[in-house]
This record gives sequence, C-alpha cells and structure tokens, in this order.
Amino acid sequence: MERFCGIIKPKARSKSQLNASLANAVIIAEHLNHVKFTRSMRLGAVTIKSSPTAISYPVLLDCFKPHLSTYQRTCLEMILKCHNLVIEGYKRCQLRQDLLVGSTQSQRRSDVNRRDYRICYQEPGKRQRGFSEVQYFACLGELGNWAWIRTLDGVEVDKMKGVINFHCIGSHHWIPVEWMQSLIGIIRESGVNLIVSDIDLFS
Repeated sequence: MERFCGIIKPKARSKSQLNASLANAVIIAEHLNHVKFTRSMRLGAVTIKSSPTAISYPVLLDCFKPHLSTYQRTCLEMILKCHNLVIEGYKRCQLRQDLLVGSTQSQRRSDVNRRDYRICYQEPGKRQRGFSEVQYFACLGELGNWAWIRTLDGVEVDKMKGVINFHCIGSHHWIPVEWMQSLIGIIRESGVNLIVSDIDLFS
C-alpha cells in the first residue's frame, strides 16, 4: 500500500481540487494499461510491438464525435492530398510516457482545471519553434494522428533576457502530433504574455 501511495502521490497536480486531480490521474494511468485490449489496430493510435505489454506512442484518448467545418476538412485534404477522409476525434493525447497533452475539448472547469492544451511544437527542418493551443486531436488511420491547433502569433524571443512572449491568438491549422515537444504555460504581467516551459526554448 505504501508503494502504491508513493506511485500516485506525484500525480496530484491541482491544489484546489486535489481529490479530483488524483482520481483523474489514476484513471488515465489505468486507461493506458488497458488501451492495448480496447483499441482497434487499424486506427494507428496504438501499435503492439514484440512484447505484448509494449505500447508505442502517441496514444489518443477520450473519443468524441468532431463536427468539422468545410474549412477544416479542406485544409486537411490539401495537406494529405486525399479526399473523403474518415476522421475520429479525441480530447487527449499521451505523447510519451511522461507527457499527456489535453485540448480545449478536455477542459471542464477552467477556473480549477489544469490548462494542459498549450504546447510548443517544431516542424522538422526548421529551427524556429511554434506555440499554440490544441483544439482537439484527430485520428486518420494509416494517415496518422493530427491536431487542430490555434497558433500564438507575434512571438518575440529575447535570448539576452531569456524571455519569450507573444502578442495575440492567431489562426487555426493542422499539425501532426509528432511535432509536439512539450507543454507551455502563460504568465501575464503588465499586459505582456510570457511563455514558460520545462524545456530549453532558446537552443
């Protein structure tokens, strides 16, 4: 029992809703333990390796039915050069074992719920990182897993001061979930939106 308490204690994140935070973390952990038994392999969200207990990430969680606008569908079809796409929506993505990314769809009580839908991402071949808010995730089977995001625009990087800020919320577009690197936080001070993260954003 003491060993189990030691495992779940670090999972409690919310100070104001400790019980709910702890319960949600335990439920999500159990979902990941059992996901290999419940998900269809054709979805491409889970791949069973040689070991029956090994799961390759990312893993999409909390399925829901998305209502894609014509613009959203057209953007995705132009990127993938494919029509009549079958799309399944998800509220969360376990990007790797230590990183669970949420979306605006997964937020229930914004006053106490942890805002885990703000991310840092990097397109392959580009040095500059992007910052955005995830609206939701989509699984397209063999075409991979994608995220419908809203960018943070007007990003300014001051390496001398070690500060990154942005000016406004920007436009929507699709990105592969593999581009995501970490969660970010926003600190608003005197009208300035500062971006913070647990990775080195200046390298």
